[in-house]
Amino acid sequence: SQMVILDDKHFGDTTIKIGKPMTIEIFKNKSFKLSFVITPRGVKIGPGVQDMNLGQDNAIKIESTKSSLSLQDAGAIVAHFERFLIIAVSRSLKLTKYQASSGKGMDSSVVNITLHSWQPKEFKNINAHNMNFTFADIKADSQTVFEKWYSDREKYIDVFDLLSSIRSDTGKNLNNQFKDIVSAVEGYYGIEKGSISTNQLDEAIKYVNEILPKKDRPLSDSERKQIRITRNKLSHLTLKAEEEKFVLDNEGKWFSFQKILFLLEYSLLKNLGLSDDMLSKFYSNRKTWS
Repeated sequence: SQMVILDDKHFGDTTIKIGKPMTIEIFKNKSFKLSFVITPRGVKIGPGVQDMNLGQDNAIKIESTKSSLSLQDAGAIVAHFERFLIIAVSRSLKLTKYQASSGKGMDSSVVNITLHSWQPKEFKNINAHNMNFTFADIKADSQTVFEKWYSDREKYIDVFDLLSSIRSDTGKNLNNQFKDIVSAVEGYYGIEKGSISTNQLDEAIKYVNEILPKKDRPLSDSERKQIRITRNKLSHLTLKAEEEKFVLDNEGKWFSFQKILFLLEYSLLKNLGLSDDMLSKFYSNRKTWS
């Protein structure tokens, strides 16, 4: 929310128009429709009011476009949408409340679904200027983008699960995060190529790295070697004596983790058909290692 100060000495008469609740359709297929529902809140109007808190509630609405939609299926749809939002905002997210409704008119009913915790985590406000991209950036192409995002869900399910875990603020230490992102990009490459090779990790990192123009690639050949050797060390594989000097320290692991995470997300977004301008904006916003 934001604070609006009404001060007649400086601004004279001030008119603030509060919009009505708004529903924006994001995506629709033969099974469900996905929408944003935006509702104004926190409005206080009365004689002598000078401070006014303005805010809005944002809901993701899932509607069945066939006879029914199970709670389990609806939950999976929302969870996969969260994954996309996390890439967009580059921050861990979690829904704070669930409601399920059925029927129409007099026969309708609404059920509140209790979350695992009675005190959900408080998340900081997200400023649009700090996001990798906003819905407005992809609104014209949202049907195409989410058609592929959902049609690819089963194909990349293990990759998506690892990505979700990495972004979930579960408190994993750096070594485990490093191994997770390496496994995710290795698995992604195996799916893209439809096969597994003896040099899978080197090939996987080379593949996602070279999706970018040569001048923008974050990983060098020597870094790819260090990543492979470090993964082997963390996996308790025996290293050759001359390889030990290539094992990354914690700072090196952190930067490599950030680069591989970016490359995986960049590749996923490119597969969705985001424009070159959008991908360039994503690159600029995510470049944390320079």
